[in-house]
Amino acid sequence: MKKKIIMFDFDRTISLNVSLFKSVMRIFKDSGFDIMICTARSVHSGNDDIFEHFPEDIVIFCEGMQKEDFILQHTSISLDDIAFWIDDDCSSVTRIEEIRRLSETDL
Repeated sequence: MKKKIIMFDFDRTISLNVSLFKSVMRIFKDSGFDIMICTARSVHSGNDDIFEHFPEDIVIFCEGMQKEDFILQHTSISLDDIAFWIDDDCSSVTRIEEIRRLSETDL
């Protein structure tokens, strides 16, 4: 059975307390999850602060796109592969069509 992925945001999430989040990630990894970092950043911007703590192969750079859209269009990861997200801004995760649909809904 394929392991589920927990996606962590970096800016204003992991970056708030890297050592704490690394401990949390270790707990999830020991519990059978795969860990990835998914950031809205560009792969071409300064990312030394990420690579100082994490290997390149677990980082996805979404180039400013909605994170779910980028993953579906540019990786082999399906949304079913993701257990959940840890991100300070849930609106950056959701597919753009879902955000548009929700914005047209009367609450």
